[in-house]
Amino acid sequence: MIPILASSRFLTALLAPCAMLFAFRAVGQCPNDNTLQGVALTIPCPGSLSPTPCLRGGRYVLVNVINGRTYTFATCGTVLFDTHLTLINNSGGAVLASNDDACGTQSALTWTASFSGQIRLLMDQGSGCLATTSCTPVYMSCNTVAPPNDLICNATVLAVNANCVNLVTPATNVLATNTVGPPAPACASYVSGDVWFRLPVPVGGNVTITTRSIASSAFLDAGMEAYSSSNNLCTGTLTSLGCHDDIDFPYNEMAELVLSGLTPGNTIFIRVWEGGNDRFGQFQICARITPPLPDAICSAIPLTVGAQCDFQNYTSAGATTTNPPAAPSCGSFVGARDVWYSFVAPPNGRVVFQTDAGSMTDACMAVYSSNTGLCSGTLTQLACDDDAGAGLMPFLSLSAGLTPGTTYWLRIWGFAGVSGTFQLCLFSPVGTRQEDCVGGTTVCDDQHVQNTSLYLGNVSDLTLANRGCLASSERQGTWYAYSIGSAGQLGFVISPLGTDDYDWALWGPYPTGSFTSGICPPSGASATPIRCTYASGPSTFSATGSYDTGMGNPAYNAPSHHAPVTCGQCTEGSGGDGWVRGLNVSVGEVYLLYVSNFSITGSAFTLNWSFGGGASLACTILPVELLGLTARSDEAHVSVMWTSLSEHHSDYYVVERSSDAEHFQPIGTVEAAGESQQRIDYTFVDVAPLTGANYYRLKQVDQDGAYEHTPAVVVLFGKPGLEPTVFPNPTTDVLNISFDMPMKGTAYLQVLDVNGRVMRDRDVDFEKGPQTLSLPVQDLPSGTYGLRLVTTANGGPQNVWFIKD
Repeated sequence: MIPILASSRFLTALLAPCAMLFAFRAVGQCPNDNTLQGVALTIPCPGSLSPTPCLRGGRYVLVNVINGRTYTFATCGTVLFDTHLTLINNSGGAVLASNDDACGTQSALTWTASFSGQIRLLMDQGSGCLATTSCTPVYMSCNTVAPPNDLICNATVLAVNANCVNLVTPATNVLATNTVGPPAPACASYVSGDVWFRLPVPVGGNVTITTRSIASSAFLDAGMEAYSSSNNLCTGTLTSLGCHDDIDFPYNEMAELVLSGLTPGNTIFIRVWEGGNDRFGQFQICARITPPLPDAICSAIPLTVGAQCDFQNYTSAGATTTNPPAAPSCGSFVGARDVWYSFVAPPNGRVVFQTDAGSMTDACMAVYSSNTGLCSGTLTQLACDDDAGAGLMPFLSLSAGLTPGTTYWLRIWGFAGVSGTFQLCLFSPVGTRQEDCVGGTTVCDDQHVQNTSLYLGNVSDLTLANRGCLASSERQGTWYAYSIGSAGQLGFVISPLGTDDYDWALWGPYPTGSFTSGICPPSGASATPIRCTYASGPSTFSATGSYDTGMGNPAYNAPSHHAPVTCGQCTEGSGGDGWVRGLNVSVGEVYLLYVSNFSITGSAFTLNWSFGGGASLACTILPVELLGLTARSDEAHVSVMWTSLSEHHSDYYVVERSSDAEHFQPIGTVEAAGESQQRIDYTFVDVAPLTGANYYRLKQVDQDGAYEHTPAVVVLFGKPGLEPTVFPNPTTDVLNISFDMPMKGTAYLQVLDVNGRVMRDRDVDFEKGPQTLSLPVQDLPSGTYGLRLVTTANGGPQNVWFIKD
């Protein structure tokens, strides 16, 4: 395949300013026919409402407003459903503002009150103003004047810390103006609306300044420039030290600057703005000491395993070869310049390692365990990858084999000795995504599909054994499943935006009524795709005059249709024309389709079906297929989330809670979809969780009264103290331990029997803040045990008892 990544990204960059011009257009406001939800809200001013309310489509909430104040409402950053926001005067019923797609399919609007009283904030789904069964959080903020750091001489002081964990500073660009005097920034579509920060250069002269988006805030695209001052004051002559835009376009459009060689003690000034100055809200900013090059195992940089991918910039420039351990089992290690990172396995033992190219475009990585749990021990390779990620970058997903609470090491090097910058993130999968086969969308009837993909997913579904013609494996693709309603001939066309290069593969047929959870990923007799095209964009265009791809076009590869499994002209490589023969299909057959964005631009595509001989797709009748029940503790509540891939005759869900995992009580209900062949994400907010361990499960009730319980999940609510909290207690296999680290340091754990004998011990390094780790205890005899916790911060030991059943 001929890569066209650069040209596609360039095209997107050219189109971006045009998109910004229309980002906040008022489009077809929704009618004032929604149902009231909750009580009237008052937003602190200046400030934002916390927690943010979670609104369902078809509902509205009352907001108290004061004349002259500027209010911002946004759902940016959420993915639960396509939102549409409308502001209504609660007294006169007049429409004040409306927005549908300010940030992707999400909405944002900023409005200055012309009266004091109440307004209605209407939440609807999409331009059709539909109701929904799930809710989405709405960010709400209020400002009366420009932020104090709108002026350079009022620049907010940033502390320079060792890392950015729990040390971010909230800021806003709402009502910010243009700064006259300093040189205008040379990047990131600067127009106006900048705010200022300043910081002292730390010892060593190296500092990294990072901006991050805030959930539901419309501020998603940051530009940032750093300046030195001739007199270290705001009145001096400013000289640019660097300008940055887009940490990882199009997935993360915030900014990050890595500065080196500065004079320690000098003051530098940081200017931040929103690209195009057409979206307003809060953001986060942090300054940290740039860590030294992790050129040795015991110099490994500790990484945090997040809830989702949050790319950070790293480099291997200047690194040398580490030996031992032995050379990894994958990729070329000739003259390798490797760098090292460490991480602690999360409670579920699952970690995804995702990379993206910087100046180094071909990298490899391996994961290791230590026989002593320390960097000085003997390292054993657990996994290794060369090219499973984007382009020639690596990707790993470890869903088994990691012991919760144990430290592991990650080694990254350039193929055949290359080095340079790259991006890396570690996250623990929660639920499932359409980028994973098991999370694929079920296509119903002749449904028109329009989609984009920005991620690789939580697992690598495609391997050398099942990828067929897709020689680059997964390239930000999405999965679909469909079944045949009536026999005949089936084809489809995938139409990318502009010159994007899309490839695809098709597997099947599978038995009638197959679930994605039972047939994913393709394996065994169905491992080989029955249709597949890897044709490059230029090759397709040269042959057809279009970048469209698909199967069953009678103008190419005639005859256009053939039996499912064996046929000529049913698969093609990079030199193909983008079209292969269609399918002769039979009633009840089930198929899997993977659509791959080789260009890795995240640009949209559409998929349309073509039928012949009476063929049709079916809305397969399936019971509720649930995936991914999770619970997440926030500062003031617990969010319980789950996903259904299909529903038949479903009525409602009962959310049940327990403090001991045995005695559950209902705490709320959520309406079910009834009939659905689409993925639906549900959220229930427990506004009054128990202090300590909360166990949640679902009772799924059908329309005929039949019901079924899900397994329970557990989450700890309330900030832990130095005295550890253990749960579940009693326990059978794993003991979860939560406590607070007032500073970065080491925690020493001991499990003792009633006679004081040490049965377990562990020494773990932690960052500052709340901590939770899991300790396997399944091989301990039944009985009562003591847990002793000693940290470098709390002096004497903290003790708590637990029971092993």
